[in-house]
Amino acid sequence: MTMERHTHAHDGGLVVFHIGMTIRKPHRPDQWLPVLTAMPPMLAELERNKAEAARGEATDLGFLGAETLLGGKGPWVVQYWRSVEQLYAYASLGDRAHVPAWRAFNKAARAHPEAVGIWHETFVVPPGGVETIYANGARIGLGAATGTVPAQHRGRAARDRLGSTISAEASAQAAHV
Repeated sequence: MTMERHTHAHDGGLVVFHIGMTIRKPHRPDQWLPVLTAMPPMLAELERNKAEAARGEATDLGFLGAETLLGGKGPWVVQYWRSVEQLYAYASLGDRAHVPAWRAFNKAARAHPEAVGIWHETFVVPPGGVETIYANGARIGLGAATGTVPAQHRGRAARDRLGSTISAEASAQAAHV
């Protein structure tokens, strides 16, 4: 029996953005819960925009997708964006969910600086700078955000896939996955 192997369908550069919070006073949910609950509306807004842009009903903000994770110090989200310019543009749009959430956090952080910390890391990945493999139906991260294609479109081994691009035909196939 052959193992089904896929790789991400996205070609070109991208941005990987990690954002999270560190709960420093677990016994004070009144101080950290508002920070935790601010992210789901932003992600829902970005997913709606992605779908609307795909239908030609909205300007594409550049958001490709996200995965929410839970770690020992708190939750974080890994987001995938087309460009750092689009990420920064979304972060500064006053009519979107991010700016009000950021203002609310700053107000709460000044009142209770010891309760919760937030952090983010931004990675700008050049074209060909990503290698992925998804085996036997696993679809997470970049593959979930952008679709997948059979791994052989990029190469058999990890070192072959890193730095490779996929054909236009394979990219079109991914749009239907």
